[in-house]
Amino acid sequence: MNAAAAWVAAVAGALEATPALVAYPLGFDWMFLYWYWTRFAQGGAPFGHSRHLDLKSMYATKAGAPITRSTKRQMPAALLSDRPHTHNALDDAIEQAELFHNLVGWAGHPRE
Repeated sequence: MNAAAAWVAAVAGALEATPALVAYPLGFDWMFLYWYWTRFAQGGAPFGHSRHLDLKSMYATKAGAPITRSTKRQMPAALLSDRPHTHNALDDAIEQAELFHNLVGWAGHPRE
């Protein structure tokens, strides 16, 4: 966990940015990672206790949809990654990064 925290800090430092954890869904990843970092990393969690963004909530907000109708199956195909969902950590991270990129650029559904 020290090595992972150091990597996050190095990437953020090179970009002169403050890191934030982005995930879909955030709940599981955040609980797991935050606990491990606070338990095992000397410097604690590199995202602090609150620098995180849930992609499911981001979609729900931009789509004007309830959270229960904000699953990947209900998202427009153009928002989703073309990569297969393998449950491999690196593959999943790339897939989620692509979803984040697409959501940031998406205007969302017009609200009435």
